[in-house]
Amino acid sequence: MAQKKPLRILVADDHSTNRLLALKFLEKLGYNADSVANGLEVLDLVNTRPFDVIFMDCQMPEMDGYVTTQKLHQRFSKNTRPWIIALTASAFATEKERCMKVGMDDFVSKPFNPESLAAALHRVKVASSKDTVSSFDHSAMQRQFRGEQDVLMELIADYLASAAGLKNEVQKAIESKDPEALRVASHKLRGTIGNFFAHQIQEDLLKLELMGKNKDIVNAPGVFLKIQDDLKELDAELKKFSSRKVA
Repeated sequence: MAQKKPLRILVADDHSTNRLLALKFLEKLGYNADSVANGLEVLDLVNTRPFDVIFMDCQMPEMDGYVTTQKLHQRFSKNTRPWIIALTASAFATEKERCMKVGMDDFVSKPFNPESLAAALHRVKVASSKDTVSSFDHSAMQRQFRGEQDVLMELIADYLASAAGLKNEVQKAIESKDPEALRVASHKLRGTIGNFFAHQIQEDLLKLELMGKNKDIVNAPGVFLKIQDDLKELDAELKKFSSRKVA
C-alpha cells in the first residue's frame, strides 16, 4: 500500500502496547511510522519533521488528543496540516461527533487491526500545491477597486491590523457559549472581509451568525476551526498581494 500511497505517519498513544501494534500493522502495509506517547510530544515532533497523517489517541496524559488537534489547527494552515485520525475505544456516535468538532478528519475504533488502519489510510486526503485554491477572488477585488489602489491598500492594512482582535471576539463568544455575542462578532468579521470577495469564508461566517441568531451553537467550534484555517490563508495572501503592490 505504501508504494501506491506514500505517507509520513505518526502514531500518538500513551499505551505502549497500542503503539507497538499500530507500528507493526503499519509496517505490514509498507509504512515505517514514528510514535509518541502524548500530545506534547506530538507538538514537539511536528516542529522537527513533516507528517502527512497522525493517528491520534483521544485520551492521553499531559495533553489529550482533542486539545492537541486544536493546537495543530492553530499552528498549521489547511494546506500544511497533517490529516488527523482519531483512535478511541468508544464507538458511540457522540464520541465520533466530538472528534469531528475539534477538527479531526477521520475515526478508527479500538481495538484496531491492519484492515481498519488500511481503510483509514485509503480515505486520507493529503493537500498539495495543485490543491491550493485562492482564499479570495483577486480579479473581482481588483475590478472593484480599479483606479482606487490606495483605498484598497488601506483596507487591507486596516483588516490585517484588526484581524486578530476580530477572531478573538468570535472565539470568546464560542468559549463562553454566548449566542448573541457570536452573532455580533461573526457579523462584524464577515463585514470586514467583504471587500476582499472571500466568498467561502463569508459563507461560513454567515453560518456562525445564523447559529447565534437561532441560539443553536453546538456545532460552532467545528465551523470556526475551518474558518480559522481559511483566514490564515486569506491573511497570508493579502500580505503577499499588498507587498507586491507596494514594491
